[in-house]
Amino acid sequence: MEEETNNKKSDFEKLNPQITTVEYGVRELKEVTLYPMSIPDQMRLTETIQKILNEVLANKTLNNVEFVKFLVGLIKENLLEILKLSTGLKKSELNSLLEDTTSMQAWNMAETIYRVNLGDILKNVKSLIEEVGALFPSMRQLPAFANDIPATDSSISPDSLSETEV
Repeated sequence: MEEETNNKKSDFEKLNPQITTVEYGVRELKEVTLYPMSIPDQMRLTETIQKILNEVLANKTLNNVEFVKFLVGLIKENLLEILKLSTGLKKSELNSLLEDTTSMQAWNMAETIYRVNLGDILKNVKSLIEEVGALFPSMRQLPAFANDIPATDSSISPDSLSETEV
């Protein structure tokens, strides 16, 4: 039976190598599987990250205690939604997972979710843009003063320059 479970896990890994298992637990280690998100879920994740960043920037003038309270509320508000998108767990299972997760483990999960769903994609997009840019050099005209070819139509001869002009 254990071999059959390992074969299924291996099949999932072959199907999608981005499937990741992360350990968590305060007293006893457990594992949670993080799945890559679909495109609509990635868009929701991006919107959530943008919303979080906007709220952080809007509240950066708070004193340290207020800012920590604000961040904790923000994390509580959004972490469940982000984990739901990545794990497929039900709300009760997510609450149980969070109750048994340290802040470092939660950070590891968040970092993995970002890397799998956005980080690697952004690197690939940047690489593609650079590659395509190399195929199509800029078609914009350089200004006249930026011309690399020296002017040869000068009417001033070097002999006519005085020593103070040289």
